Amino acid sequence: MNNKIIVNLFYKNRDASLVFFAVFLLFSIIQFSSGNLAGNDSHLYIKLAEMTKNQGLIKEFPWLNSTVMNSSFTGLHFLYYFFLIPFTFFGNLIFGAKLASLFFFSSMVSMFYFVLKTLGLKHNLFWCFLLLSSSGYFLFRMNLARPLSFSVIFLLLIFYALVQRNNFLLFITSFLFVWAHASFPLSVVFVFVFVFVNYMHKK
Repeated sequence: MNNKIIVNLFYKNRDASLVFFAVFLLFSIIQFSSGNLAGNDSHLYIKLAEMTKNQGLIKEFPWLNSTVMNSSFTGLHFLYYFFLIPFTFFGNLIFGAKLASLFFFSSMVSMFYFVLKTLGLKHNLFWCFLLLSSSGYFLFRMNLARPLSFSVIFLLLIFYALVQRNNFLLFITSFLFVWAHASFPLSVVFVFVFVFVNYMHKK
């Protein structure tokens, strides 16, 4: 029964799924063209994920003794560490971090396509292509093993929930967003802008 549900879900959203696999395959060429991991923070996040897997919730991080977190460590992106944990089982953290960045970036582009399709926009593949060709710096940032593309997924889900008037999804996504990335106040901005636009439209 569960397999049928998964197959039906995949079939109904096969276009978004194909976008996911296309982006994943395309950018895997770039990711694995080097054995190194881009960005300094990428190493930190995948290591924090491994530490969370091995010892649970991290309450102390002595390597930050020269920062404001020297006495009380707070994981600002705890949910991201948690989602990174499956990628620490490959035995090579750099390989796992590369896979994670590919997975979350591909998921973000796929979610972008899904939202466009839900809104009834035309030429969705063109808009995805425009997104991918908009800025080299954007692509570089999105392909780091950092919670950047991860946070954009939450913003897209919040936008989708607002458009669909799905208050439950909005509540769950907003709640999880707080634990996922420090940019969660943007969800409040999204809500106010959406309410304002609706008000002006009905006026």
